Amino acid sequence: MRRNKRGFPILQRKYFTTKKVAFAQRLRRNRTKAEVALWDRLSNRKLGIKFRQQAIVLGWIADFYCPDVALIIEVDGPSHDENRFEDDVYRDTTMEECGYSVIRFTNEQVLNDTDGVVESIAIEVDGLLEEGG
Repeated sequence: MRRNKRGFPILQRKYFTTKKVAFAQRLRRNRTKAEVALWDRLSNRKLGIKFRQQAIVLGWIADFYCPDVALIIEVDGPSHDENRFEDDVYRDTTMEECGYSVIRFTNEQVLNDTDGVVESIAIEVDGLLEEGG
């Protein structure tokens, strides 16, 4: 796997199929309230670092992705109940084994404590920047 100058993995284009890109674009147009609220706080380098929304990472679509530190942020709604738990664990484990960091928040956390969620993300980014040099 290719890595950036800080040692974090770089997205691989082989996962960018036409169907996957179209689906990611559809997801960007149909965001949840929680995703809209969080994107408002992450977009335009408001934390001093670039984030992408609905980014394709290892063939999965991450709600938010920070390429500089290979951080994936997932905002889980009702579809991530017990039926999706095993899939989410597998996905997170696979991504972490490939060098990505994954953090998850619920829709409720984002909507009810946006400042706290953003602070948690900022702390994670700072820690990853220190690790990567």
